[in-house]
Amino acid sequence: MPKTFKSWKEASRANWGTNLEAEVENLSADQVKTGALMRIADAVELVAKDRIQMEKDLNFYRTQYQKSQAEIVNLNHKISGYKSHITRLKNKLNS
Repeated sequence: MPKTFKSWKEASRANWGTNLEAEVENLSADQVKTGALMRIADAVELVAKDRIQMEKDLNFYRTQYQKSQAEIVNLNHKISGYKSHITRLKNKLNS
């Protein structure tokens, strides 16, 4: 019989369950534990995905902040230059 590849990663994401004979039959403790672990794994994957997006957003906003701070410094230097030029022109007119 030929061998086929079965991904453990994909198999772990499958919706596992069991068929019960009657409404009164309960799941075993191992089945409940397995279900709980699968729910925890799903939650961890969502948290990891959200964290990755938050880190990308943080890096974007940090970069934008640094660019804006550099622009502010640049504009303050320009303002100082214009002020000194105006002062020189006023002094020239008054002399």
